[in-house]
Amino acid sequence: MSYSNWVRPEKVYRDGNVLTLYPYEPTRPHGSGEYHRNPLPQRLPYGHIRDFDTKGDFTKTQVEIQIQDIIRRGVNRTSQIFRCSVSKPPEEQRPATLQEPLPPSRDENGQLLPGQLAAKVFDYDYYESDFGGPWGNDEEADGNHCREHAVYAYYRRKGKTGYPHIMPQFYGSWVIKIRSGSDKSNQPKFRYVGLILIEYIHGYSVENLCLRDRDGDYCSALYPGTQPVGFPSPDGSWLNVTFDVEKRQHVVKEMLHGVVVGMHLGVQHRECEPWNLFVTMRNGLITLEKPRVVLLDHSYTQVWSLTKYARAEGDMHCLQKLPYPPHPIERCSIEALDTLEGWWPPTQRQHPGFSEEKFNEWLCKENVFGPHVEAKSVLDPLLRQKKLWPHKYKKYSTFATLDLIEAKEKEVRGAVASKIIQFARENEDMNLDGRQEEREKAIAQGVCRRATVVMTSDSYSLWLRTQVRKLRETKERELQEAKSREFRETQERERREPKQRKRQKAKARKRQESQERRRQAEAQALSPPPQALTIARADPSHHNPFPASIIHSATPAGTEDRPPQTRVYSRPMSQGDLDRLSRLVEHQVERPIPAVNHPGPEISPATQHQHPSLPVVGPTSRPASSGSSQPTLYSKIHLPRGPPLTSPSLPLRQRFASQSQMSTTPSSSQPAGQENSPELPSFLEMHFEDEEDEYSLEAGDRARRR
Repeated sequence: MSYSNWVRPEKVYRDGNVLTLYPYEPTRPHGSGEYHRNPLPQRLPYGHIRDFDTKGDFTKTQVEIQIQDIIRRGVNRTSQIFRCSVSKPPEEQRPATLQEPLPPSRDENGQLLPGQLAAKVFDYDYYESDFGGPWGNDEEADGNHCREHAVYAYYRRKGKTGYPHIMPQFYGSWVIKIRSGSDKSNQPKFRYVGLILIEYIHGYSVENLCLRDRDGDYCSALYPGTQPVGFPSPDGSWLNVTFDVEKRQHVVKEMLHGVVVGMHLGVQHRECEPWNLFVTMRNGLITLEKPRVVLLDHSYTQVWSLTKYARAEGDMHCLQKLPYPPHPIERCSIEALDTLEGWWPPTQRQHPGFSEEKFNEWLCKENVFGPHVEAKSVLDPLLRQKKLWPHKYKKYSTFATLDLIEAKEKEVRGAVASKIIQFARENEDMNLDGRQEEREKAIAQGVCRRATVVMTSDSYSLWLRTQVRKLRETKERELQEAKSREFRETQERERREPKQRKRQKAKARKRQESQERRRQAEAQALSPPPQALTIARADPSHHNPFPASIIHSATPAGTEDRPPQTRVYSRPMSQGDLDRLSRLVEHQVERPIPAVNHPGPEISPATQHQHPSLPVVGPTSRPASSGSSQPTLYSKIHLPRGPPLTSPSLPLRQRFASQSQMSTTPSSSQPAGQENSPELPSFLEMHFEDEEDEYSLEAGDRARRR
């Protein structure tokens, strides 16, 4: 995006602005080490959102919100956060499994309610520079959006959002359309940004409720305030709360309980810091008696079933096998709460001699998390007596129970594996490849890891068929995905190929076609010549000063319809030419002359009176009689078939001179006593031409000089 179209965040996100939201469901989480990388599609234009149809019909599902208060805004930030309210609700709400229905903006009396929503916008235009980074800001923002949406959506499906849970209420993921300047034709340009809507928390973070000494990267312990803190009420009044030790312990207790509940769901929280831990005295428009604890900022919260580890180890985390969440003493220690030191646990200055043992004692108190025992072992006798849970603390499980569960699973796997090995041994077709031992070892190591009961023979057969079908479907799906990916890569490669390279390929194809035509033409031109060449000459007794010289060739049988490939030239012939031609005809000079495949002009007896200087010639012309007193009007030269021309690139007169044999039949009118002479008539000139090349043959004085 060019700098000229960049708009400051203060102009985009300011009080009173109305934004239109379009429903959107992000893809799988990515962007951190726990998830597989999922880069943006290469064809995705800049400023667009992955899997979001910008031309879709959102008339019934779009929402209009109005910004009421800015919480966090500015450049070099990964999110822009503001408080807002719904100014125009959608005609159709999304399913409750995806989000909580949007709250109304007015009460029963029509009075405007304060904003009950908080929007967290992942605007990539205001991220820090991505120069030198492994990916761009647009992919970074997409990863932040996908990860945080995955956590809220997962808790929403489990029914663990909103009060009394530590996760705020979730109102879905959306996309907003922001104008980003104009293009070259002065048309408005837009970009699309993702956001999430959650419940607005009317409260403060633990960090804001305390003081802290800071010196560079060093942060001291927290110093809680001793004065009452005012919390706003729905009616406009203020509720003052003093955070003594008991209330501070309550805040940490609620946070730890929410963390272990997340572990039992397969969620690992990594942001339990005082600046993300919020305290409020409200649930929407309802005032609470005890402080409510909410945990925010889940960009790095990990959902196990969506991580790359789940593919290898199974979708279910080991802690999800427990009947209840693990006891906090199993997973929480005093060292893990170092950033909360001073709030709770206390510092040595606040509580001299406070150690990890005392912290563990506090965890196991009746009014905190109760004794470190398995709740199921306590609850089962009560249920048999038809009694309910009598304790104030909640139900928790222990790692000892997890050990029993895993031992039972191992026993089940062994039983199932033995049945599978027995089946494999009985089926000879499975052992034809010679990998029986390797197969049995793989089965014994836990191919049936997820089995939880000992299977009978019938259920095992059904299970085996199901597994085979799943394996086949998986292989077919992977093969189809590989083909689709290869097809997309081919299309992308063709689309990215420069036009210049395409033109070069077209030129190369034309060049190859031209060379092929040239080779065909040369092969056609170098085909075997006809056996005879008839040269007609004028009788020297004719005293016409401008007799004509004519070249005529015999046409081979079957080539009458062949297109002409020669040119025949006629020009006046001098007396010297006639003499040299006579000597050539009289003496036998064995030099083969390439034949001409195109017949020359013929003069019939009927038209002889029109051309008195030209003889009557033709393939069927013969002398009247050997003893005739009339002068001979023609001579025939019989040419034996010579070797083919070996180099079309040489001038034909050089190739002509390189031939070794030529036979002639002297005319009866040729004078006797002439000495042998290899001269060729200067008037004799033959031209061969094909589609692109033209070769010429000249004979005369120049050939004699050579």
